[in-house]
Amino acid sequence: MVPGAYFEYAYVVDKMSIVAGIRGDHHNQFGAFASPRLHVKYNVTPRSALRISVGKGFRTTNVLIENSSYLVSSRQVRFEELLRPEQAWNYGVSYSHKWTLGKELELAANADYYYTDFENQVVIDVENKDVVSFYNLNGQSYSHAFQAEAAIEYKRAEVKLAYKFLDVQTQYGCLLYTSPSPRDS
Repeated sequence: MVPGAYFEYAYVVDKMSIVAGIRGDHHNQFGAFASPRLHVKYNVTPRSALRISVGKGFRTTNVLIENSSYLVSSRQVRFEELLRPEQAWNYGVSYSHKWTLGKELELAANADYYYTDFENQVVIDVENKDVVSFYNLNGQSYSHAFQAEAAIEYKRAEVKLAYKFLDVQTQYGCLLYTSPSPRDS
């Protein structure tokens, strides 16, 4: 059970809008959490916008449901400790622009970059072929995500082209590794 409350303040002036908010939650097992956030949007031109965001989030995990693919193997499942909620700071920037060419041709381009820095993360350790271990992060974990997208719309047809780059690292022992995916094993 997680009751919570949210407060948000929006400020809009000319080409800029700022939205600041904070959410407070009380988890029946883990106590109180505060999740502040800030979103800024600046309209560089009438058809382009720059967005910046920062915020903190938390979530409790359901590790067996979220990693059910490991349960069909013959691995032993180990919970090394009581799993705490995941907590992370998220930072992001995005830029978008649209062009109109003629009466029916629209072009759009977007670029996004987001960085997540985990304060706590539930680690799914599959380094041992006989065991899958779940424990709390002891070290660092982060994620870099970049996406660029272009779209062309003509009449009612749309073609999109996108590129996505992810760099997700989690510390196992004293080294950083690319986080495993259930599809990797």
